[in-house]
Amino acid sequence: MPANDVAPGFAQTLAGWKQGDAVVEAGLLFFHLADLSCPLTAASREEACIQPPEPSDPLAAVASSPQGLVVVTQTCDIVRNWDKRPYVEVSPLVRVDPHTLEEIRKARRPQYAYLPGLADKGLVADLDQTMTIEKAVLAPMTPVRVAGCVTDQDRREFSQALARKRQRPAFPNDFNSAATKLTGRIKEKHNKGTPEGEFARALSEIRVRAAPSWDAQEVRLTFYLILDRDLASECEGSPYALIRPNEQDYEQAKSWIVLFAANKKFVLDKDEPWRLCFLADLSAEEYVYSDRLDLDDLSAG
Repeated sequence: MPANDVAPGFAQTLAGWKQGDAVVEAGLLFFHLADLSCPLTAASREEACIQPPEPSDPLAAVASSPQGLVVVTQTCDIVRNWDKRPYVEVSPLVRVDPHTLEEIRKARRPQYAYLPGLADKGLVADLDQTMTIEKAVLAPMTPVRVAGCVTDQDRREFSQALARKRQRPAFPNDFNSAATKLTGRIKEKHNKGTPEGEFARALSEIRVRAAPSWDAQEVRLTFYLILDRDLASECEGSPYALIRPNEQDYEQAKSWIVLFAANKKFVLDKDEPWRLCFLADLSAEEYVYSDRLDLDDLSAG
């Protein structure tokens, strides 16, 4: 079909779509390419059983049925004319438990992105998976489109989650090994109904600064434990409700940091090995030259 035969109302149909909009429908399909001679996922293993691979051609498009699809393409590219930008990218929606949902909301799980408009359903975007579709596939879904991001701030945070997925640093193996006990303790206690668990949940993020750089022969580290201002004022509904930061918080932070097993390359900074603070207490330089520790990253590898 010639390009000029496309329905004239096509662009108008897509005009209302935004990054973070989603479709939550039964029967949607998500495809990925797999080698059926070496299937790595449940979907590809099932496909390999149904359709044994040919030795000369083991590749196949494998279909799965997600809870829905969310658009991850930037809004400006969604609404641009189809003849210049004919594609959009979508990721599958997956259902997670309330604890994991809260971790994703706090940007601690870079594999996923939080969608406030779908939080009541426990649905999040799985950013490990992305599928490219033509805009003609998306347009008929307009009547069932739902806003995954409700406010401008929601959309900014969703965009930041997409960027963080690609931009987060790969920490050196020596650092990961040294931090194993520290990060393992935080993950273990994060969901506990104890003062330590309350403290862990009161943190909005943990950052680490390497001086003079990650590539230096000896790297001096400072950990920034950044409190969530909303949660630090009062942890409601808890027998351990406290105004933060308090003396107990500082003692807890200190007990975590001593778990870092310094080695020949990575040591704690003698002058400031750690700081418990709010985001506003960090200088622009301290923030820019430090890296966020995500729970997905906190393991030796």
